Amino acid sequence: MSRSRLLWLLGWAAATAIGVVAFSRVRWGEVASVLAGGAPGWLAVAALLNLSILGLWATQWRLFLPRGAVLSLRSMFEVVAVVSTVANGGPPLTGHATGAHLLAGRVGTAGSRYAQGVAVVALDQLAEGLAKVLLLVAVLAFTPLPPALEGALTTLLVAVGVLGAGLLWAAHRVTAPSPADPAEGPVLAATGAGRVTAFLRNVAASLDALRDPRMAVGGLALALAMKAAELGGIWAVQRGFGVDLGLGGSLLVLASVSLATMVSVAPANLGVYEASAFAAYRLAGVDPEMATALALAQHAVYLLPATGTGWLLLTLTGPARTAEGGD
Repeated sequence: MSRSRLLWLLGWAAATAIGVVAFSRVRWGEVASVLAGGAPGWLAVAALLNLSILGLWATQWRLFLPRGAVLSLRSMFEVVAVVSTVANGGPPLTGHATGAHLLAGRVGTAGSRYAQGVAVVALDQLAEGLAKVLLLVAVLAFTPLPPALEGALTTLLVAVGVLGAGLLWAAHRVTAPSPADPAEGPVLAATGAGRVTAFLRNVAASLDALRDPRMAVGGLALALAMKAAELGGIWAVQRGFGVDLGLGGSLLVLASVSLATMVSVAPANLGVYEASAFAAYRLAGVDPEMATALALAQHAVYLLPATGTGWLLLTLTGPARTAEGGD
């Protein structure tokens, strides 16, 4: 068996295992019964809006690539689709590691490709954090935040502030190691600590988006566009069940599930997502039965494109695309 076919087979098997573990926990009878009570057209709109998140995400990651690194939109879509499958179905942080690894196989040079992948993932997390902060601020324009969300906003502000300050300092003050420098290159390569230092300096050198305001603003705009697409999916599910909470109520639901799933360790966020959505709907005045139906339907039409697209692409593209490095 060729190496490319073996890599594809391992990736496909891992994605399949993640999907089986995640979806085996779904109470499909209950979900099917709930979905049958909604308007199919609106539920399809919700699923398509959630699918569009992957396209926006791929565009953002291409923008975050350091100068000189090139990857087609098609290839980046394949990367983020697989990352989404792993992130939404696997253990915490596996999605981030998968993203860095997949990018390392497609961009960069031998000495810096993993550093470039890590840089893109770090920029993604910064933009995502800023988008969630702005989401909570938007909720405040309509209604006071529940105590749980107030605490989450404070924690998020601190975390995003620390991450942002660290990345900005690294982008503007740290330089990449120069192997040609006899006083630096051989010394760095000689020790484990030196290799770690060189790697981190390569990561800092790959943070081009933080040295170009247009790239930084564009990346944040795409993160907000992803939140808008998810918000549109939530609104479409509500329309499918004849519920109208307005913009404020829908923003509250989005904020609740976005923050709750940040700390979830459950596969596919099952239970955590539904509980946070249910609590938000109840706070918005929806009766318990309808709140349960909305929470289940909302998660189903989000989870299917978020986890199924990556598995489907791995199945359809096969080992040939793996051998080509995604392009």
